[in-house]
Amino acid sequence: MSFKILCLDGGGIRGVLSAKLLQEVETTVKEKKGQELHEYFDLISGTSTGCFIKPI
Repeated sequence: MSFKILCLDGGGIRGVLSAKLLQEVETTVKEKKGQELHEYFDLISGTSTGCFIKPI
């Protein structure tokens, strides 16, 4: 069995990059799989700023 895990990392400016990347991943998952991020990934976690971005 496999799991899909999304881990967001970053602090400062890297947090902005993580947020932009997350936006792109969300768009791609919606277009190609027809699912929301929380439906597609089994686990979403983050460290530093990534911890605050994940609930958005």
